[in-house]
Amino acid sequence: MLRQMGDHPGRTAGGNETNERESEDDQDAATGAYKKEFDSMSKKVEVIQGLLTNTISDREIKAINANIADVKQHLNESAKAVEASEKQLQETSANIKFANIDVEELSN
Repeated sequence: MLRQMGDHPGRTAGGNETNERESEDDQDAATGAYKKEFDSMSKKVEVIQGLLTNTISDREIKAINANIADVKQHLNESAKAVEASEKQLQETSANIKFANIDVEELSN
């Protein structure tokens, strides 16, 4: 039996050296797996930090909504003013046409 162990380098009668190597290999594999998971979680944390940094606060959203409401109000007022101007234009055009008709009638 000792002769058989002597044929394999690194083996001793107790097999301690082989067991230590296997244990080190297992630890390296476990460390690698944990490192991979840790790197993955670190990337996710970075993404979340980026989202939080770029997120608009409730106060900012309320201010933006207030600005939007103001712009909508101004647009509505402008639309009403445009409608009133169009109505005046139509009335003026009609008055000019009637005046032209009157002028033609007087000319004849």
